Amino acid sequence: LSILYKHVRFSSACDFGAGVGTWLRAAYTLGAHDLHGIEGEWVRNVPDRFGHASYTFADLNQPISIVRQFDIAISVEVAEHLLPERSDDFVSEICNASATVVFGAALPRQGGTGHINCRPHSYWAELFDRSGYECLDTFRPATWYDREVEPWYSQNTYLFVRRPVPEVFSAIPKALLFDVYHPLLVNE
Repeated sequence: LSILYKHVRFSSACDFGAGVGTWLRAAYTLGAHDLHGIEGEWVRNVPDRFGHASYTFADLNQPISIVRQFDIAISVEVAEHLLPERSDDFVSEICNASATVVFGAALPRQGGTGHINCRPHSYWAELFDRSGYECLDTFRPATWYDREVEPWYSQNTYLFVRRPVPEVFSAIPKALLFDVYHPLLVNE
C-alpha cells in the first residue's frame, strides 16, 4: 500500500476478504482512518482482529452490497477461494466500492489451501475492463526482486483504476504482461 500511497493519498479503504485486518492495519499506518473489512463470521471473535476498522460479517460467496464509496478497495489473495460462478459479480461488487482497486488472485497451479477458483491474470483484467477499469502495473515492478515481499503478492497484485484514468496515475504503466509466474514460486 505504501507504493500506491506515493501516487495517491487515501483516507478510506474497504477490504473484501479482510481476515483479521492486515491490509486495513497497513492503510491505517499510512494515515487512513475510515476502514471497513468484509469477512466471514469466523473472524468476529478473533482477539487480534484489527480494532480500528468496522466489519461486515458475510459469506463472500454470496452477494455483497456496499452502499458507499471508499478511496480504495482491496482484495488480495481472496478470489481464488470463492466459487468460480462468483467471479463476475465479485469484481462488480469491488468496483462498486471504489474507483481505485488493489486486486490480486492466485494463478492456476500456484498452490495453496482452499484454492478453487485460480484464474489467469488476464481473466481478471478482462472482468475489470468490462466494468470500465484500466489495469496498471503498479506493484510488480517495485516488488518483483524484493525478498521481503512474498512472491505471490509480487506475482498477482495489480492496480485497477476506473476510466478515464486520473492524471495522478499517469506515471504508472498500463499492464501489458499477464499470467507470468514468479521464479520463486516455480523454482521452490
